[in-house]
Amino acid sequence: MEERLLKFFIAVYEEKNLTRAANKCFVSQPNISNGIKLFESKMNCTLFKRHQRGVEPTNEAHYLYPIAKRILNELNDLPNIFTKSAFKNEVKIGIADSLPQEYKLQFIKKVMN
Repeated sequence: MEERLLKFFIAVYEEKNLTRAANKCFVSQPNISNGIKLFESKMNCTLFKRHQRGVEPTNEAHYLYPIAKRILNELNDLPNIFTKSAFKNEVKIGIADSLPQEYKLQFIKKVMN
């Protein structure tokens, strides 16, 4: 599945108009139209009913839209996945103050080796 097809689908769904969706995606209207036809072919369903004044999403499009948004957001976040603090090699260990200093030092030496 191509990222650009997901973007085209989302734009057409949100704009309900191929020309406005094309402008939003910085491509020509025929490019959007062909992309939607290809996407519908890959999805094996009709996603939009075409009218003279725009398009109307089908039930399949309504179902697919939040999924496509989530996938596109995850794709956009992918380059940052290893820069988030959850993936840094930092471990914090708490040691009770009541533990004798000698045991604390032995524990720290074992952890550091």
